[in-house]
Amino acid sequence: MRKISLMAKCVGACLLYLCTMLPTTGLGQQQPYPLVLSYDKAAFRTFLKNYEAFKKKYRFNYLRERIDSVGCTIGQLAYAAQAIRLPLEKHLSEADTTAAILKALREFIDENSVLLNTTVREIVLVSMREVENAIVVKFERATYGKMRAGGNTRGQLEFVINRKGEIAVLACTATRVLAGLPQKAKVPIDKIYKMLLGKKLRFTVDEKHVQYEIDRIDVIKPALLCVYEDKEILVQTLENGETELSLKRAKVHLAYEVEIDIKYKKPIARIYIDAITGEELATEYPFLEEN
Repeated sequence: MRKISLMAKCVGACLLYLCTMLPTTGLGQQQPYPLVLSYDKAAFRTFLKNYEAFKKKYRFNYLRERIDSVGCTIGQLAYAAQAIRLPLEKHLSEADTTAAILKALREFIDENSVLLNTTVREIVLVSMREVENAIVVKFERATYGKMRAGGNTRGQLEFVINRKGEIAVLACTATRVLAGLPQKAKVPIDKIYKMLLGKKLRFTVDEKHVQYEIDRIDVIKPALLCVYEDKEILVQTLENGETELSLKRAKVHLAYEVEIDIKYKKPIARIYIDAITGEELATEYPFLEEN
């Protein structure tokens, strides 16, 4: 009988460990991870068919009409020659046009969920403010499939609408949802906490460079599972000098969302760590963001 070398045993053990970190399908085959959202011809064909029906229904004309061929959503409609007009009158109550606008927008989102990749049950209202003669309304997609959506890269919908119900601007970054993402973490939570202790956070406040070291366990809040979309954005400069952003691809991770809270107005940091591989994905600084 041949003797198995120590090196062969080590290689075999490493391969076995790596295999346990990969999600599997029902047939036991390895499922690629993280999931990758990229251009899909069939998905985009279906989107275009729905988009043409959408255009016929609302009979709009925007000078800027951008569609996201990767995420299969309406990227942006702006500079309206003929705006989409929502029927506010059926939602009016005691002349409260603000409430009517919100109800009409929610109805609009539900009616066009195949283009906006979300429904009213999946979104939360982030802000609603009046600017000159229009109201700017911003929603975020709170879920990705059946999981929480995390991070500033999660899908957002923004509308600029007047009190006649005319949508001057529509922008959407909610991408189509991929199937097959693992639902359970493989990296133990205690390992995540150990990773974070001693980590140095670096950010800028009023043009001053600040460093904060996570040196106490009590500032690390309980980790929450979520879906984190690591989006790769393509930046192009147009002939008129304007900059245009478009989605090139996105990696979809099952992640731990961990807040670092030092009892400021908002958490000092929000860190995303892959719950399958343990890779650190991103760090956001909520306390630096505008209210």
